[in-house]
Amino acid sequence: MRTTLSCVALAAAFASGAAFADTLPSASFDTFSLQYVSDTMSPSGGAPAFSVLSSSTTQTQLSLDSMASLLQAADHGGSAQTFSDALVLGLQAGAGYRITGYSLSGTLSGEMEVGAAPAGATVTTAGSAQNSVTFDMQLWAPGATMTDGGRMWHQVQLNADQPFDFHEQNWQGRDAFELRLTTSVMAAAQATAWSDPSCSACSTASFAQMNVLNPVLTVYTEAVAVPEPATWAMLAGGLMLVGGTVRRRRV
Repeated sequence: MRTTLSCVALAAAFASGAAFADTLPSASFDTFSLQYVSDTMSPSGGAPAFSVLSSSTTQTQLSLDSMASLLQAADHGGSAQTFSDALVLGLQAGAGYRITGYSLSGTLSGEMEVGAAPAGATVTTAGSAQNSVTFDMQLWAPGATMTDGGRMWHQVQLNADQPFDFHEQNWQGRDAFELRLTTSVMAAAQATAWSDPSCSACSTASFAQMNVLNPVLTVYTEAVAVPEPATWAMLAGGLMLVGGTVRRRRV
């Protein structure tokens, strides 16, 4: 159950746009500006697809926990590893709000090390190490219509920690959308084979890995403009004036 806020505290949170913790179960959520519709993930990973990190009037942040646990590939020279994850997440704007964009951020952690032969040895088979990660993001409107041509990003041969941030903002405003995100990681390594007078067929292991760490989906929202009381009064007065004119013409 969500923590109850006093009217004064709630009004202050809305005025400042400050984030507050959402304590709903991680399998679904219903914040003031954004609502959960549905989600599927393959493979399931045995855990909820996401958890709510924070929510405010301008953005909601979701931690894609299970995706991170599945996207970890490492090879010590035995056999290449490839892991993929497909997440479909349906979202809709809360009452009085519209969705204006999204971003996917986190950190890629890649490592590659090619086994080295001892000094003076003869290399018989060169070792290798390689890794890669691919993100494929598509936006679909309710009714299975693609509204975005998709965003694909591919990174290879990464030997460091590197932050990433893919974003699509400044939309005219949407009531709902479905994010389809497919991510895959690969790591492959081959040992360096060598020989010298003391060893005719020796090798030194190589290593490669690629991990996706702390992926966070941020959905941006904004309040739909509501006419001020004075505007409503002017509109009502205009309608009354038009109505009076029509009656006089009929008479």
